This record gives sequence, C-alpha cells and structure tokens, in this order.
Amino acid sequence: MRSFLGLQLDRLSFWIGFLTGTLFWFVLSRLGKEWPNLREGLKQWFKHLKQRQLAGTEFAIRQDALHRAQRSHLAANLFALDEVIIPPRLLAPPQPPINDSDTRLPRIHEQFFPPLPQWPEFISRFGAPTLTLLQALSQGSRIAIVGKPGSGKTVALAHLASSLARREGLPGFAANLTPIFLHYLDLEPFLSSAADPIDPIYHALTRFLPLTAHPRLLGFLKSACKDGDAVLLLDGIDELPPEMLNTATAYLRSLFTDYPHTRLVMAASDLYLDGLVDLGIEPLPLAAWTHDQVESFVNRWSRLWNQHIGIPTSQKTNIVPLDDLLIRGWVDTTPIYSPLEWTLYIWAILAGDLSSTVPEAIDAYINRLCGSSLSVTSLSTLARTFIESRKPALTPREIEQAVSELQIPSAALSSEDQEQIVKKPKSTSPGKSVRPGNRILLTLLDAGLLREHSNERLAFTHTYIMAFLAARHLDALPETPALPRWSAEDSLIYHFTAWHPETPWFEEWIKRDSAPTLYRAFYWARLTPRNAPIRSFLMKRILPTLQNEPENPEVGFEGLAACATTNDPSLTLLFRQWLKTNKPHLRLYAALGCGFLRDSGGLKDLVSLLNDPEESVRVGACFALAQFRDPLAEEAIIRALAFGDEALRLAAAEALANIVPSGEEHLKEALSTEDLLTRRAAVIGIAHLQAPWVVRELERIAVEDGQWVVRNAATQALESLHHIYLYRPETPPHETPWLIAFAAKLGQGIIPGEPVESLLQQALIQGDDDEKLAAMAMIRMQPHPTYIQPMKTLLHHTNPEVRHTAHYTLWVLSLSEPTATMD
Repeated sequence: MRSFLGLQLDRLSFWIGFLTGTLFWFVLSRLGKEWPNLREGLKQWFKHLKQRQLAGTEFAIRQDALHRAQRSHLAANLFALDEVIIPPRLLAPPQPPINDSDTRLPRIHEQFFPPLPQWPEFISRFGAPTLTLLQALSQGSRIAIVGKPGSGKTVALAHLASSLARREGLPGFAANLTPIFLHYLDLEPFLSSAADPIDPIYHALTRFLPLTAHPRLLGFLKSACKDGDAVLLLDGIDELPPEMLNTATAYLRSLFTDYPHTRLVMAASDLYLDGLVDLGIEPLPLAAWTHDQVESFVNRWSRLWNQHIGIPTSQKTNIVPLDDLLIRGWVDTTPIYSPLEWTLYIWAILAGDLSSTVPEAIDAYINRLCGSSLSVTSLSTLARTFIESRKPALTPREIEQAVSELQIPSAALSSEDQEQIVKKPKSTSPGKSVRPGNRILLTLLDAGLLREHSNERLAFTHTYIMAFLAARHLDALPETPALPRWSAEDSLIYHFTAWHPETPWFEEWIKRDSAPTLYRAFYWARLTPRNAPIRSFLMKRILPTLQNEPENPEVGFEGLAACATTNDPSLTLLFRQWLKTNKPHLRLYAALGCGFLRDSGGLKDLVSLLNDPEESVRVGACFALAQFRDPLAEEAIIRALAFGDEALRLAAAEALANIVPSGEEHLKEALSTEDLLTRRAAVIGIAHLQAPWVVRELERIAVEDGQWVVRNAATQALESLHHIYLYRPETPPHETPWLIAFAAKLGQGIIPGEPVESLLQQALIQGDDDEKLAAMAMIRMQPHPTYIQPMKTLLHHTNPEVRHTAHYTLWVLSLSEPTATMD
C-alpha cells in the first residue's frame, strides 16, 4: 500500500476504479453518438406499447366508421355503399410553379382548358386532372370537398372512411390512420363547454361506440390527434348557414392550434366557406361523373336490383323484372344530373314509378318512403320551417311549435289512436298521449327522411330533399340575396325554378349585370321543362358573351360550361351551326359543346376540325371526339396521334389515356411504332394511366429506347407519377427563397412573423410570370381582400398559365370574400 498526497491507496482498488471510470466514459461517449437513434427507438417502443393498450378502442372506432359509412347513402336500405359506389375523385388545382430542377411533364389539357371549379360537370368529361382522396391526403393536407347539394360529398367521405377502416391496399402514410367519421351537428352542442378541442369529438363518439370502448376513448383521441395518426372526416359543414360558420371555424382553429398534426377532410358548400380557407384548408371540387361513369352506375343499379329485388319478387308474383339490357338502352345518360338525382331517377324507373323527370322521381321516392301516412303539405311546411329558421337542426318541440298544421291523415291512424286523440283527457301527460306531431317525426325518422343528432335535435338527412319539399308548395320565393351563400337557399331556388319556370320573376331575379348570378341561374334552370320560357331568356343573355370573342378567354369557357350543362335540347342545333362559322373561338366552343352532348349529328364535322388552321380548335376537336363511343371518332384520334402536329399528338395521347376506354391498348401499340414523335406522345399518354404496368414500362423505355427524346420523356413521366397537384408551404414566408429574392429586388426585407400581404400584392403586379404563379400559390392558403383587384388584372395576361391560375385563385378567394368574382 503506497501513499499519494497523504492518501493511502490500495493497488487493486485503484486499478479497478481506473478501469471502471474508463469504461464508463467510453460507454457514455458511444451513447452520445447513438442517442438520437436510441431515443427514437424508445419513442417507437412506448408508442407501440400505447397502441397495444388502446387497440380495442381503435378497433371500435374503425368498425363504427365502417358501419355508418356503408349506410351513408340514399339507398342504404337496398344496397351497401361498396355495391353501388363510383369511386370519387377531386379536381386537381393548377400545378405549383416549376423550378429549374423540376422535370415534370406539362399537360396539354391544362394549356388549353382553364380550370372551371364552378363547373365540374363540364370540365370532368374532358379529362381534367383529378386526385383520389388518399392522394390529396398524402402530404398532410387539410381538405374541404366542395360541391352542390347532391353531388356526393357525404358519399366521398364515407368511401374514404371505409377504405381507412379496412386498411386494405392503403399507401404507407395511411396504413395506420384512424378515421373519425362524424357530423358537425353531433359536435356542436359540446363546443361552448369544451375545455379541450378533443372533448366534443369524444362526446360525439360516445353516442355510437359500445360502452366498453368509453374508458380509454379520450386518451386514444388525444394521442392519435397529437401524433397525426387520426383523420377527422367531418360531414355537415356544407349544411350550415353563413352565420353559423364562424363557430365551426373557431372550433377548428382551436383544434389545429392544440393538435397541429390533425388531418381533416370535410364536406363544404361551393358557395361560401367563411374563414375556413385561412386555416390552411384547401377547397377541392368534387369531380362530376363522366358519360361512362353514369352508364356504369346505371348498369350496376339495374343488375343489383334484379339480383336482390326483381328476381325474388318475380318468383312470388310472376311479374317479369325489367331486363338489364332494356334499362341500359332506355336510360339516356346524356343529361346533366347529380349522383343523387341519378340515384332517384334510376330507382324510380326500376320500381315501376314511370317517372320521366327528376322532380317526378323525387316525388316517387318520398311517396315510396311515406306512402299515405303523411300529407305532402305537412312535409312541405316542415321543410320550410327548417329553412325559415335558418337552422340545420331543430328540437321536436321547436318543430311542433312552428308547424301547427302537422297532421296525419285519419286513415293512417289506428282506431285506438284516433280515439285517444279525440278523447284525450286534459290531465294526461304529454309523454303518454298520442301526439300527431311526434308520430310524424317518428315516421320520418323510420323512413330515413330525418336523422337524429346530439341533444335530441332532428335534421333532414339530405338538404336537397328538404329544399325540394320546401319548394313543392311554395308560391313565391322569400327575399334572398342575388347570389345565395347558403346551400339550402340555393337548392330552394333550384327546385322552385323547376316548379315555377315563369319568365317575369326570373328576369327580375337576375336583372343585375352580374356574371356569377347569371351563370348560377343556368344551374337553377337545369330541371325546368324543355320548353320553359326562362331557357330562351337565358340563351338571349349569354349569346352575346359567347359570340363576341371575350378579352378574357376564361369567361367564354365559363359561359360555355354554364350553357352546356342546362340540359337544353336546342343547344345541339346551335353548336352544329357554330362548327362551320369563320370565328375560331366559336368553332372551339362548338366542338366542345358537341362532344359534351355527344351529338352524333356533328361527328363528321368534328373529324374535319382536326385539320383546322387554329391549334386550339384542333386540340378541342380531339378532346371532343374522345366523348363518342364510335369507331369513326376513335380512328380519327388514332390518326391524330400518328400524323398530327405536336400539340395534336399530345392531345390525342391524353384523350386516349383519360377518356377512351380502349385507349390503353392503343397507347401500348403506339409505344412500339417507329415514328419518334408518336412514341414520345404515347410515353406522355401512358403517364396519365393508373395501371400497375406503367412504371415498369416507363423505366424500361427510359433506359432502352434508342432516341434521347423518348428516353427523356419517359424520365419526365416517371417524375410526374410522383407529383401531387397540391401546394403545401413547407417554410414560413421569411424562409421562402423566391419571396426573399423578390423582396431583395425591391430593396425590402421580410420580418419573421410579420404579414406579407403587401409584398405578395407587389409580386402579382411587378413580378415575372414564375413569381406571379408562386405568389398565387401562397395566396390560395392565406386569402385577403387586397389581392382581388390585382388578380382580376391577371385575367387579361398573355400567358395562359398565369390567367388560368388567376381564375382558379379568384374562385378560392370568392369562397371567403363574396366580392372576389370574375365581374
């Protein structure tokens, strides 16, 4: 034992301590390097442990979402949603600006067609770029599915809920997402007293989940929303009047503030969104059905009807069911109807109601559900009560107090009930007596016309049906703004116009020189009789706009879309006349109109337009020919692919990929042709296909093709397959490179956290085209009234891409600012 500085040291203890300390510091230094991975591993382990503890709750939420989603459509008592669904898609917004390193392929469709989010019925038929709901969600987006009543917003949410609940064939990011499928009216009663934004979701879900799932439900919801593992599928925002939207906006703002990773997909009106866009919620129009999708829906319905209803009924009654082929040949799929209207129409035909119009089909649907148990007058009064109260849901007492004339036909009541109503003693408590009003409400709930929400409030299941009933026995419209901002009011005008298509009130209604009001009036006239006076009145108003080439081409396209979607039988003659005019813009309108209406009488003239001297007319004729299922039209498109100029070849390739059913086979054949330009166009065409073989084929071409132009096109096409048509700002304004560079050119700086409205406004005015496009992409996510006037100026820009993006951005602004119109 030796002495060191007066200390007695044991040799063995000294070396043991020295080695222990060295080992400790060695392990500590290695842990420091591996700590990030170790921390992530521990985090995942704890997360997995928590998921195992909450697995039962998550399973209950998914099963509930799946069960309610499969019944969230009009004919839920007949078929499950999966049996009749046409997979919904969203119209993609204009592409974000392309930087120098971006090699994505341009789309010929976007160069010639402006985005028409107000008219998805028109633009969807010509192969407009679309997204699935999962693609839109892939970047953590918050989405508002916008559309008119009956367009299928609830069904789109239900389809997404079903896909997420089953967890089958989902992309990686969605594999662990839990769908929380709720209606806003189930959340609303709990908003004012909520200490945490998750509390209303918790209280709403407890109405549907089993009691065994309640104890862990709140903890699961907070954990899933915090980690971004939940997606809130919120229905019913589109049913709210404007004065109620601010409450919904305030709630969602608090939810996103406390749980910033929460994903959202909601149903919203195409008229007004209040401040929802300011929350980073991107409005995306629901794509309308094409001719082929309508035919597929009719075929599916007729087959399922005979399988589940027609054949079993015929075995009992000896009544031969309608043959599927007869139905397919009988139903004209050309008219523009919403998915809800197509459902009612085909249902009425198959049920033998012999309805020749949509209003008659709706009447048949209501009579089929309620029969003689309810008077239509009472139902009409009930529907008007909801609209006049400007509330989407009412309590039974509010309904009874407002609708004093609720009556049940005496023939529909049992003799015992009639005796109780007549001899009801004064001392009898209301709960034990037979109250006609309550009986009517129960009947409507059983029939599915009404649904119950939290706090025992009742609402119409479909705003569309409510507005139809309200307009059914209405003599005059209530005082309403020239351009409604509430979907119930808008739908009321729509149905009132169908019942009262007299010219005087209509002329008074749209006497203002306002393009949005005029174009909306074309939608209101869609169900009017073919010889209705207002149809000729509307055509007189719109023809000068179309015949005189507008300074803003987007206005002309919007007028054409409004005109073509009115179901007016006189349009075919008008478009045939324009096919031979000497005005190029009218020939373009005529080509698109004939294709949209599938007017076979103009087919030969359309083929001849493929040789028109104007490029836009040639491209428009190609997309129009793709609407026909005729060998002559298909052969003309194939010839355009093989012998046309570059723009026409690209148009033919896109048309074959997006519209023509046999287009995939034609593009495969074109890939092996010797012509360089044909192969290149075919490569670009297959990039628009959703087939699994596309990626493998493009990878092969990018390596093996003998021409650099074709190899480069294949490389660009592969890049395009991974591109999603959404803009998500990844950096705040003070860290956005292009905005910093633009501010530097002006001798300005960007202060973190300070608003940049003035700088973006200057970019719209003084910036180059790329800066204008980048500014508009940011403006879509943070709309402000100061942008409106500079944006209207851009509608006259010489660059079509700038004009198209300005037109779309103004539409987004109009959802928050009613003054942001294209007037």
